Amino acid sequence: MAPSTSAFDPEVAFQAQLTIRTRSVLRKPFVRPLESPRVGAYADPMEDVHVQLDKPWLSVADICEYMDVSTFVVTSVLRSGELPAVKFGREWRVAREDFETWLNEQRRGSASRSEHPSPAAG
Repeated sequence: MAPSTSAFDPEVAFQAQLTIRTRSVLRKPFVRPLESPRVGAYADPMEDVHVQLDKPWLSVADICEYMDVSTFVVTSVLRSGELPAVKFGREWRVAREDFETWLNEQRRGSASRSEHPSPAAG
């Protein structure tokens, strides 16, 4: 008798998940490691990021292109007030220096969170 296809098989589900999470360029399965290999690299002081754009003011599109994220992500951060910005009508503008400062603060905060996990997480 053939095995039933309606029964849940965790191994098949895991393989299906790996198939769905493939990177478009490399076509290798994308699986997040349990521990990030960058944790050790963050133990050393990080160098500041310098945004190499020739504009003093950045638009949402500029930030999206630089960070390779959607406009929704950038506008959510701007609306929350995390990233200092000014709004002219419907358009947001961010000073390049403010963007660099915010980006470096985020990197340092990410590094300190990975080095010192919160007690609730563990």
